[in-house]
Amino acid sequence: MALFGKKRREKEEAAKKAAEEARLAEEAKKAEEARLAEEAKKAEEARLAEEARKAEEARAKKEAAKKAKAPKKAKKEEPKEIVEEKVEEPVVEESKKGSRKYNGKLIVYKDGNNYRYVLKASNGELLCTSETYVSKQSVSSAIETLKNNVENGVFSVYEDKHGRFQYLLSAKNNRIIIVGEIYSTRKNCLSAIESVKKFAATADIIYSDEDIKEHYNILEENFDANEVEAAPNGKIEVLEDDGKFYYVLKASNGVLLFTSKTFSSQKTCLTNIENFKQLLSLNNFKIYMDKNKIFVFKIYNKVNALMIVGEHYDSLAKCKSALTSVIRFGKEAKIIE
Repeated sequence: MALFGKKRREKEEAAKKAAEEARLAEEAKKAEEARLAEEAKKAEEARLAEEARKAEEARAKKEAAKKAKAPKKAKKEEPKEIVEEKVEEPVVEESKKGSRKYNGKLIVYKDGNNYRYVLKASNGELLCTSETYVSKQSVSSAIETLKNNVENGVFSVYEDKHGRFQYLLSAKNNRIIIVGEIYSTRKNCLSAIESVKKFAATADIIYSDEDIKEHYNILEENFDANEVEAAPNGKIEVLEDDGKFYYVLKASNGVLLFTSKTFSSQKTCLTNIENFKQLLSLNNFKIYMDKNKIFVFKIYNKVNALMIVGEHYDSLAKCKSALTSVIRFGKEAKIIE
């Protein structure tokens, strides 16, 4: 009997040892994945910084060329005194003739351990909110990227199934630079785009070391989809509109879950569908609430670059439910051309 008891204890100890080794291996795996993700994020931010540096060099050369062509002034103007900008709302300057000078603001602030910027019009209207960045230097580079692409990038307006509108600013390589707020009419959305064009290039840049996102009614949280199981009966339909192609994801009951942006060819559209499916397997999702308390889900790639912006919802619960359905039906959806 003692022999059997000893063998049983040995088996139990072996099982415990194996379980502990498996746990340690899983922890090591997760730590390695986190390390690789952080390295990838830093590499992406370094790339953005290099893009911003090149854009700034190109802008400086362009300005220098303009100055060289411009006629020289007879009298050199005295430089204006530089006044340090404060975090408070800027005072509107009024000249003797009664005209006013309006400046937008790019406010860089703390968001937890990261940084984010917002662009505001001269009347205080929030025009857009950036993604998060790990340092002031990287968010400053992102601002230069914004300024460059306001001039050279592509603005597009997206209308969701509820008749709400949102603009996106993309670089020429289709990378999303900024996502605008959500508007009830196309007219208001187009007006916001014009305001971004007007204020982004010359906005006063203000740095704050406080976490002030609540002041701008900004809410963003991660969404964990590890327990979402894929369903085989979703479908993706490829559609054409005025020579442009796009795709829609539908649930098994035909409910529309997601509409893509447009693509120049059917081949490009099909390639983006495969990329979309791969993104759903990365479990890199966030839910964002805009200034009007409208919720939207975002999907990122493995280096935390924003790739997909979803539909708009009136509540956090509806947005989470919708994203769950997108993941469930999108991973194995059948493509219908």
